[in-house]
Amino acid sequence: MRAILGSTLALFLGSVCVAGCSGGVDDRPAVYPVTGTVTLNGKPVAGVAVTFSSENAPRSASGKTDDNGKYWLTTYNFKDGAVAGEHQVVITKFATQNATSDPAKATGQDLSKGPMAGYPTPDKSGNMKLPEGSANEFPAKFADSKASGLKATVSASGKNEINFSLDE
Repeated sequence: MRAILGSTLALFLGSVCVAGCSGGVDDRPAVYPVTGTVTLNGKPVAGVAVTFSSENAPRSASGKTDDNGKYWLTTYNFKDGAVAGEHQVVITKFATQNATSDPAKATGQDLSKGPMAGYPTPDKSGNMKLPEGSANEFPAKFADSKASGLKATVSASGKNEINFSLDE
């Protein structure tokens, strides 16, 4: 009798844990690598944040350009990419950001708060939420996805090299 009761209790507790432990990594939408280059007036731009946002994504994907203007997007893990589909894009440069494309190194933040904690991020309307005490050092029109019209499509198959050749 004790063995049956113990087995039943173990089975019950196991099923409660399985039901209560969902919502983890397996529930995340798939992301696909995205890279590209940002130029302004024909010259590569270092240290700008490139942020992709989509209604189909639980969070935005962002990256920072290196000295050659090259970026890689991060959604969950460094350089993992963005969800497939249409995205609004904003490009900014804030004095509080260091010139690195690693969000953890740039902000000194714990990535458990999101890979872009401390970076500018768009709200659901596409408007930028700026880090405290920061001023955008990049042309302001690129910080507003509606004003700039910057959009990108991330593909679930194929190469996602998305370049931005911008003019002031």
